[in-house]
Amino acid sequence: RDLYWFDAVGNQLKAASMQTLGAEVRGLLADGDGFLALTSGQLLRLSASGQTQATFTGEGLLSVVRAGDYVQVLDNAGRLWRLDASLKGTSTQLGLGAKRLFALPGQVLAVAPQRIQLIDSATQQRVGNWSLVAASVDAAQWTGGKLWLGGSEGQVFSPVHGSDGYISLYDSRNAVAPTRGSVESLALRDG
Repeated sequence: RDLYWFDAVGNQLKAASMQTLGAEVRGLLADGDGFLALTSGQLLRLSASGQTQATFTGEGLLSVVRAGDYVQVLDNAGRLWRLDASLKGTSTQLGLGAKRLFALPGQVLAVAPQRIQLIDSATQQRVGNWSLVAASVDAAQWTGGKLWLGGSEGQVFSPVHGSDGYISLYDSRNAVAPTRGSVESLALRDG
């Protein structure tokens, strides 16, 4: 629930202030000279000093990404909200189950354990809709043009143009030498 503000002074970080929000922070994005902070019930545009500049209120907010001039927010009712600089906008119904959003050039990828959907950022129209079988997508990461689902399955997908959806690059459930245990964290380096 707490956001801590630091000033970068030379090669040191100096504590500047602390701000308590009304709910647990689910996402934090750099936004110009400030930040976007996502909780389960609000998206806040905060200045560099922590002052609230704009607020979007919703229920069950799950994920936030920046897509061009807009901010895209996913809620647990299956709505994808496209919000402008003042955090006002409209929603598109994606269907229940989507948990994570990833910003791609001109598109947004919405990932659920049963489905991957690709949304055009300009029109909010669905341009791809593919089935998926995954236990969870909570640890999903996007890097180097590939989607890594993580968890005990360790699936990695590469999307393809057209209606084919994606190519499965790796699935530990089908590997000759299965991966032992469950990946709990991932660090990305150089794509």
